[in-house]
Amino acid sequence: MKKLVSCVIASVIVFSLCLVLSGCATKMSYTYDGFENFLSGNFVLEGTEVHTINLDWVSGDVSIEVVDGIDKISVEETSRYKILENEALRYYLSDDGVLTIKFRASSAKKVNLAKEKTLSIKLPKAKFIKSNLIINAVSADVYVNRIETAKISVTNVSGETTIINSKASIADVISVSGDVKLKNSVLYDLSVNATSGEVEGVELTSDKLKLVNVSGNIVADVMTTPISINAETVSGNINMKFANEKGFTAQFESVSGNFNCDFSTQLKDNKYIYLDGVYEYNFETVSGNVTMNKRQ
Repeated sequence: MKKLVSCVIASVIVFSLCLVLSGCATKMSYTYDGFENFLSGNFVLEGTEVHTINLDWVSGDVSIEVVDGIDKISVEETSRYKILENEALRYYLSDDGVLTIKFRASSAKKVNLAKEKTLSIKLPKAKFIKSNLIINAVSADVYVNRIETAKISVTNVSGETTIINSKASIADVISVSGDVKLKNSVLYDLSVNATSGEVEGVELTSDKLKLVNVSGNIVADVMTTPISINAETVSGNINMKFANEKGFTAQFESVSGNFNCDFSTQLKDNKYIYLDGVYEYNFETVSGNVTMNKRQ
């Protein structure tokens, strides 16, 4: 169980780091490099190539999606509170197409970061992000819809993360105290590391899955046969559903959990082998059960 123990330790470290960065207090400094180059407020981009979006949001919800019927990129923040000039979002578009968005003006002095603001980023249907979508959020629900890019990276502390109808070669989600919901998406190389909350994937197309959840369940419905699966929990259950087009070898390690499988496997050297056993699946829990079902 060394692998799982190291995972728990790593998760605790991530959690502690996120608490330090977010401050846990309503007032703290908020600084970033190159602040003098940033513009402020809502904006629209037309005829501009954006290869990467790098977003840092502290309080409030975030949505980024492709919308029919528009031909410009629009970014808008709203709030039930009056947004003062130094509280307005900041943005900078580099010459190589990297759009960076910050929650507010940079300040070495302690400022109020508890004032919630909702951020909406809308992209034209023909527009896709060629390189990366990077989102770092605290106390925010993150919603990603119809995005096509090389890599989606989301780090979310105390908020729900939803990715639907999207496509990426790599998807990396770190979640502290929030559900992770993935639906109807093509995420070839998918990694989710969660400390609490549910991890749920529905109608996914994925070749590689690495799913870790310390105190919540993992549910994944994969429309194809994954090449590799690594799934770990401490106290949660793991439920995997996928097509039975190829053979696999499943290894299960647990203190008190049970292994249940729809597939006609043979047990050999503590490994469950289906057909030629070509793909390798590894499951590890402390007290959680693992269930593998055939996708009909």
